[in-house]
Amino acid sequence: MATEKKTTPPYIPYSTFKNATTGKLVTSAGDLPSHIDSSVLPGMAGGTQAHYFVALRFFGLIDKEGRPSDRLRRMVSGDDGWEAEMKALLERHYSDHLPILPNGTPKKLRQSFDQYASSGSVIMKSVRFFVVAAEDAGFKVADSIQKSKGGPVPSRAGGGRRRRKFRDDDHDDERQTDPGKRTGMITYPLHFPGRAAGEIVVPNNITPDDIEVVKTMVTAIEIYANAQKGGE
Repeated sequence: MATEKKTTPPYIPYSTFKNATTGKLVTSAGDLPSHIDSSVLPGMAGGTQAHYFVALRFFGLIDKEGRPSDRLRRMVSGDDGWEAEMKALLERHYSDHLPILPNGTPKKLRQSFDQYASSGSVIMKSVRFFVVAAEDAGFKVADSIQKSKGGPVPSRAGGGRRRRKFRDDDHDDERQTDPGKRTGMITYPLHFPGRAAGEIVVPNNITPDDIEVVKTMVTAIEIYANAQKGGE
């Protein structure tokens, strides 16, 4: 009997995750709003919002109603709150992967993510999120693993509060080209009554093994839709 796959971990760029959490969510009083939904993320693209909510829920930083956890409040409190809480989150949710970081190889780390219900580029983004987050939390990372995910995170030298922005070059962002100009792809139109049409674009050689990737995106869209409803 096949082993049931685990829920896919965050695959949003870590820089986007951190900047949104310590920037967009924080009120002028330095606290968090009563609920985290799409209305408190102005300027963030819908797809990115969906990926962001996937990350928040994976870590248990918001409940089903979008209320922030005490840990999330500590993470945005300044000083060393973010680093300490992120370290605790990684130790809890990535216990299978952390032992590989100090002297493992990129291949072994990538293989350790085969337990999740996704594949291809989504898993690679999940690996990159994990590596950058681990570096930011102070874990030792082998040179080969650090280089394979796209280069080092910015230095934290200089002390002070760690609420500065990260570069988005720590791994791929959500830049996308016009699907209509892609070759080797097939488009499935989505018709929403009374609203603009949408579409899903996939490789024309998609296989049954790739369906988990589609399911992961459907889950992200569902989370985003619920957050939109909460922001009304």
